[in-house]
Amino acid sequence: MIYCEGCSFKQKTSFIEFSFVFTLSCLITYVVFRIGYPLEYLFIPILLWSIFRLSNLGSSLLVSLIALVAIVATENGYGIFVTDSANESLILLQSFCGILSLTTLILSAVVSERRMTEKSLQDALESLELKVLERTKQLTQAQIRLKHANYTLEKMANTDSLTQVANRRYFDRTLEKEWNKAIETQQSLSLLLIDIDCFKQYNDTYGHQQGDECLIQVAQTFKTVVRHDYDCVARYGGEEFAVILPQTTLQEAKIVAVKIIKAVRQLQIEHRTSIASDIVTLSIGISVSIPQANDSLEDFIQKADKALYQAKQQGRDRFVILV
Repeated sequence: MIYCEGCSFKQKTSFIEFSFVFTLSCLITYVVFRIGYPLEYLFIPILLWSIFRLSNLGSSLLVSLIALVAIVATENGYGIFVTDSANESLILLQSFCGILSLTTLILSAVVSERRMTEKSLQDALESLELKVLERTKQLTQAQIRLKHANYTLEKMANTDSLTQVANRRYFDRTLEKEWNKAIETQQSLSLLLIDIDCFKQYNDTYGHQQGDECLIQVAQTFKTVVRHDYDCVARYGGEEFAVILPQTTLQEAKIVAVKIIKAVRQLQIEHRTSIASDIVTLSIGISVSIPQANDSLEDFIQKADKALYQAKQQGRDRFVILV
């Protein structure tokens, strides 16, 4: 019995290679079993080639063909196995066919097992690669979600929940950073402290819910006036807001203050109990400085607060600057 497993080539063999080996096999077969030269050992390299390059079926067919030629040739009195004794010829022929078949069987089994092992390793490697890709994809998605969550948490921590502008915590940190940057670059820094005029009376007249809506509208209006990439609008406390204006001179700060006052007046939010106007208005205190290393940030803030107080004392609905 000859070992056989597949019915197709395990590896693709070129037509030229196959033709060469087939021609060589025919030539060796002719020399051994027709002419009678004892060159049967030349079948060994052909046998090895068939095992490693052909499927088990291919190598089995080649061995069967050689054995068939040996049997037919010996039966007809040709070849190296023909002797004066028929029994001796039969024994030699059977030994040749048996060794040829047994060698093919053993080597085919070894090669087949090796191929199966290689295939198993390849399958395991592909499976591992897929798992790595899937895990990498999951980790990437997790990183994106984590980054988004961190961004959301940071935004929530720095944002006033009602007005959706920066909160006092973020304002304090940003003002200190801009103050130090202004000292280093020797550029002007402006601060606006803004108060909604007579807001307590507004709440008493229209209710706290309407008061919250007023705060939201006013805060969002500030954001339409300032530079989004540079300036910072923050809720300073209650009805007070602050605007940090980096790299902004006194004249530029005046322009921003005028625009803010005008934009809020254009909202035309009714305020019949205000002593400044029949609509919601603002009082603004402005502090402008090119800070030096020994200057105080607290003094800078107090100047803006003092200017705001003066704006209220002068009748509200206006701005005052202290430098």
